[in-house]
Amino acid sequence: MVRVALVAAQALLLAGDEVRLDVRVGAGRSLEIVETSGTVAYDMRGGRASWNVDVTIDADGSLLWDGLPFVVASGSDVARHTTTRLAAGATCTLRETFVSGRTAEDGGCMVATTHAYLDCTPLLVEQLTLDPQSRRDPALLGGARCLDQVTTLGHRLTDPGALQLEGVGSVYRRMGADAHTTRVALRDLL
Repeated sequence: MVRVALVAAQALLLAGDEVRLDVRVGAGRSLEIVETSGTVAYDMRGGRASWNVDVTIDADGSLLWDGLPFVVASGSDVARHTTTRLAAGATCTLRETFVSGRTAEDGGCMVATTHAYLDCTPLLVEQLTLDPQSRRDPALLGGARCLDQVTTLGHRLTDPGALQLEGVGSVYRRMGADAHTTRVALRDLL
């Protein structure tokens, strides 16, 4: 397995930032992406920022990305796009932890769009809006400040609380007040 660390060289996300990560895992290879710190989307004073991840995993390859918290501070406005393409036999495990606001904040606005394909067939298409209104909505976050999510593609989680996709994949979500109490250890799910 190859491990690659993501290290921010300066403060981000700020108004006007356009982060783009292109990840390719070769056939039969395994990659683990390690984040050295979480990300804060700061008050953008009317501006916007984007965070785009494009992942391609070739046949029988695998990706493990246990992401650290992504904090959406009050005043931030972020468009976050993740596209994952898996060839036959490939697997992906992706953790995302979204935190609405820093301590004592309502948080800003983030729209997270996810598209996942397994062998060219759509596996997951989703759009999640995280803003103060969705945080209060009992049908969405119900007052929770943090959403921890583990998505598996090309393989399934066996936890009874996981949502099983129609194709081979699962989504496990847990909500709570604080990121450190909401996050579930991956080893407990896989």
